[in-house]
Amino acid sequence: MFELYIFMFIVVGLFAGFLGGLLGIGGGIIIVPTLILLFQLLEFPSDTIMQVAAGTSLASIIILAGSSAYSHYKKNGINFEVLYYLTPGMVVGAIFGGIAAQLFPSHQLIYIFAFFISLVGCYFLFFSKKDSEESTICKLPSLYLFTLIGLTISSLSSFFGIGGGIITMPCLKSVGLSTRNAISTSAISGFIIAVVGALTFAFVGMFKMHTNGFFGYLYLPAFICIGISSAISARVGAHYAYIFPPLLLNRLFGVLILLIAMLLFFR
Repeated sequence: MFELYIFMFIVVGLFAGFLGGLLGIGGGIIIVPTLILLFQLLEFPSDTIMQVAAGTSLASIIILAGSSAYSHYKKNGINFEVLYYLTPGMVVGAIFGGIAAQLFPSHQLIYIFAFFISLVGCYFLFFSKKDSEESTICKLPSLYLFTLIGLTISSLSSFFGIGGGIITMPCLKSVGLSTRNAISTSAISGFIIAVVGALTFAFVGMFKMHTNGFFGYLYLPAFICIGISSAISARVGAHYAYIFPPLLLNRLFGVLILLIAMLLFFR
C-alpha cells in the first residue's frame, strides 16, 4: 500500500510540475489540495493535515523553483534590482505566514485555502488575458513599497504552502516588468519563499510531529517524490507553453482549479 502512495506522490509531482512550466506559475496550488486528499486517505491526524500539506508543498517547491530559477538565471532574465528590493519583505513574510498557519485549526485552513484558490480559478477563467511583452520597465516603486509587496506576497504564499508565483508575477508586471523578466524574477522569488517557509514549518512542527517520516511539518517521502518529479516535468511543460494558445490554457486551468476547490469544500 505504501508503494501505491509513493507512486501517487510522483504522479502529483509530474502533474504539478508540468502545469507550473506550462503556465509560468508555481506548482503549489496543485500540490497542496492533492496532498490534503492523499493525507486524509493515509489517515494522518486531522488537526495537522493542512499544516503538513503546506509545509511539504513548500519543501518540494524548493527543488522545483530552484531548478526553474537556475534556468532563468542562465538566460539572464532575472531583474536583480527588483529582487534586491523584494527579498527583505519576502523573508519576513515567509516566516510570518508559516507561524500564522499554526494559529488556525486545520479544517478551517482547508476552507480558507479552498476559498483562496476559488478566487484564483475565477481570475484565470474570467479575467486573464493574453500577455503582451513590454520592452521597457517603468520607474520602480520605492524600497518601502517593494518591501510591503514582498511581505504581503510571501505571507500569503507561506500561509497557504504555495511558491507565490501565481501572485508575484502579476504584481511585477503591474510595476512595469516585461513578462519575461516578471516570470524569471518570480521564479527565484518563489525559491526564497519556499526555503524560508519550509524551514519555518519544519521548526514549528518539531514540537508536534514525532512520527517516523516527518521532519516537523514536512512529510519526507512526499517531499522527495514530488520535488524531483515536478522539477523534471516542469521542463516539459515549459516546452509546450510555446505551442498551446495561452488564453485557452488559462481558461482550462481556471476550470481545473474551481473543480479542485469544490472538491475541498465538499470533501
